[in-house]
Amino acid sequence: MQDPNLLLGIVHPDDRDMVSTHFRDEKQHKELYELEFRIIDREKRVRWIAHACGPVIDEKGRSLGCRVSNREVTKRRIAEIALRESEERFRVITEMMPSMVFVCRISDDTILFTNQSFDLTFGYNKGELIGQKTPVLFYNPEDSGAIAEELDRHGIVLDREVQVKRSDSTPFWIQMSTRKIYYKGEQSLLGTSFDITRRKRLDEEQHHYKERYQKLIENKGSVPNNSKH
Repeated sequence: MQDPNLLLGIVHPDDRDMVSTHFRDEKQHKELYELEFRIIDREKRVRWIAHACGPVIDEKGRSLGCRVSNREVTKRRIAEIALRESEERFRVITEMMPSMVFVCRISDDTILFTNQSFDLTFGYNKGELIGQKTPVLFYNPEDSGAIAEELDRHGIVLDREVQVKRSDSTPFWIQMSTRKIYYKGEQSLLGTSFDITRRKRLDEEQHHYKERYQKLIENKGSVPNNSKH
């Protein structure tokens, strides 16, 4: 720049040292250099500037100076800040929920988020599942594909009962609901679930008792009546 001090005068105080250092050293940069910083305009509003500069070299390799561009990126930065704040609120809320919550990327089934309840129930340390693929959670691998097909058809899965497995491969049952969301700018799936293993066990025991009772009734009815009149 012809006079960097003109720009430094409107740079946000918190960014002034960073920008001043760059202007001092910019002639030493051998490649394109980029940074973003804030300025304060005439109406005392904060604006974000994307600054880029690179050396200009002639055919003999001699430096002719720097090519510089500055463009306003305030809307993009505000959107990024709002997204981070939204994700932080999401994280805080879900960590307080008793239900298990996870987020995975649709394109490759990569797990992006799990809350504390999810990690504890599945037997993983915090963050251990991040980056793994969702099929690792299912006891029957084909269930993952079936859920994906249901999502493609209806855009949402509600109260589906599925058998999953803990980190030590112990199977258990959950009731799961999922729907499509955007998470960190990517199309993803948000899933919530509850452990229903105890309820499934009680249902099986009740079904077993009903079958035994029905057999007793049938056997009693089949006993011949030998009483004399």
